[in-house]
Amino acid sequence: VDAPGLEALLYHALRRLGIMEPWSDVLVLFCIPAAWSPATRIALCRIAMEGLGVGGIYLAEQPVLAAWATGTNTALVVDVGGGGVTVTAVIDGRSE
Repeated sequence: VDAPGLEALLYHALRRLGIMEPWSDVLVLFCIPAAWSPATRIALCRIAMEGLGVGGIYLAEQPVLAAWATGTNTALVVDVGGGGVTVTAVIDGRSE
């Protein structure tokens, strides 16, 4: 993870949304790929909490959010993108 770059991007996004510092009362939901490693997830949390000082974060995996968007907790999510295709089983709101 490019920590300085990600921190700068998050800083810019918060400012662009008109959310001014301090961000201790700001809660952020990150929509992340299911394949991200625990180390990458921890790095993202550190950047948001320690670097920017947001009040709280929630990491939600993209396939789970896609299932919830259709009104179900269980689904087979097929993501066809420019970089390839991923297929993820979501069972009871958790990606498998």
